[in-house]
Amino acid sequence: MPGEVARDAGLTLPEELQRAVLECLDRFYEELEHRYKAMDDILITFGVVQPKTLLTSTEEELRDIVPNLTKIYDELCAEDIILEILRLRRHLEAASISLQEAVQ
Repeated sequence: MPGEVARDAGLTLPEELQRAVLECLDRFYEELEHRYKAMDDILITFGVVQPKTLLTSTEEELRDIVPNLTKIYDELCAEDIILEILRLRRHLEAASISLQEAVQ
């Protein structure tokens, strides 16, 4: 219970230490999980501008990914972004740069 001390629960010193360590680990895990979710949300939102996505995703995959960005930035047009990505790929081909080489 909140406010209890070791002597209230009848815990020995090693048991109290173990309880405190496990409590810290639980809190640490919760923080990591929360931060991971936030970072994952950012990755999902901006996934379309990741080099691998720009260079290797199919047009159908782009149509699934681009709306994640345009939901937040409504001034961007999904069709325009897809067209620009395809144009980038054509420029790379014209410069004799393979898509696999560009990803690295």
